[in-house]
Amino acid sequence: MKHNIRILTINLCDEFPGKKSILLNKWILILSKIKGDILFLQEVNSYNIERLANTLGLKMLNINNSEGTSVLINPKKLIIVDNNLVKLVNSRKTPIYIGNIHLDDVPSVMHHMNNMIYKSDVSIPISSSKEKILKLCAVRRIPRLK
Repeated sequence: MKHNIRILTINLCDEFPGKKSILLNKWILILSKIKGDILFLQEVNSYNIERLANTLGLKMLNINNSEGTSVLINPKKLIIVDNNLVKLVNSRKTPIYIGNIHLDDVPSVMHHMNNMIYKSDVSIPISSSKEKILKLCAVRRIPRLK
């Protein structure tokens, strides 16, 4: 049996200016249109993730306050086995391990999308090409994944 699972990873950008309740409403609007089945969220500490999950009809698989991450799942497609394991609904297959990691902050795609300068240990011109940003992501983020 084939299962289609839509997986999203989103950095809510804790330091992004603005009221978190207003930003959360924007995320709810965006995510309700995308309809993800597994949401890997980063920088969640100043957001009401329970409200986000409830509004989207998702269940919280886990939250890691020291990493500032959370994973939400679609209970119509996935059953929670424990804090890091899920199974497909109506499946006898082995549970799937799900973990979340908060990667390096450079480049800050959120800031580039909003044409804002981001202060970090590396300066990236806003005019940088998508290819340059993707190469920088690979150089700075893939080592942590390994």
